[in-house]
Amino acid sequence: MDEFDQLEKEIIYPFFLSEFGELTSAYYLFKNYDQGGEIYTYLVNGKHVIEFDVSTIDHSIIINSIITPNEYKKSIQGRGRTQKEEREYFDKIMKDSNAN
Repeated sequence: MDEFDQLEKEIIYPFFLSEFGELTSAYYLFKNYDQGGEIYTYLVNGKHVIEFDVSTIDHSIIINSIITPNEYKKSIQGRGRTQKEEREYFDKIMKDSNAN
C-alpha cells in the first residue's frame, strides 16, 4: 500500500464518515500543495464536493469548503484545455457515482 492509499484509508475516509454520517462513495478530484499541507478536493456520496487541507506534520484536517456538485461544476468553467478536461473528468465521475 502506498503512502496516499494509506492516508485515504486511515485519515481521509474516517474523516468523511464523521463529517457526513455515512460514506457510500468518495472520488478524488484534485490535489494541490500548500505550505505545511496538501489541499484535496473530493466528491463524497455523490452529493458533496469538499475541499480540505491535510497537515503534512500531524495529518490534521481543516475544511476549506463544502459545495454542491453543481456549484463545483460552475467553478471549473472556462475555455482552456485544463478546464475542459476537469469538466469531462467530473462528468464521468458524476455518472459513475449516480450509477452506484
